Amino acid sequence: AMQQKDRYGLSPDYRNPRLVAGLQLSRKINVAETADTTVDVSPTARTVTGNLVSNFAFVRPLGPATRSPWTVLYRFDHVKPDDTLQGTQRRYIVGTSWDFSSRTSVTFDVQSLSFKNGLAGTNTRTYFLHFIANF
Repeated sequence: AMQQKDRYGLSPDYRNPRLVAGLQLSRKINVAETADTTVDVSPTARTVTGNLVSNFAFVRPLGPATRSPWTVLYRFDHVKPDDTLQGTQRRYIVGTSWDFSSRTSVTFDVQSLSFKNGLAGTNTRTYFLHFIANF
């Protein structure tokens, strides 16, 4: 049988030649099955609900793309994967990008993932260098 996996949310944003910024408010509803195969004949199902609050921005501090190839970016995610538990997850992304042309760019960013309030997981910080070429 198909299990429930619903997602919905709101995502307003703002755009102009020097700034793109947005906010995302999301909710999930899943039915999760678990089974103790040494005792249960069939799995038990429970509804898991969770939330996401996210915001991001791409800023061109020296002017629009026609005048400056430089961009600064950030993103922040706050995730509560299960409303019945205290734990949360946070992700931060901060970086900078340089456009060589309208089709080629390089971006350097730092991505940090942390688990708060007892949520299981390994905190990480990763450095990325992205080369993008569109053909």
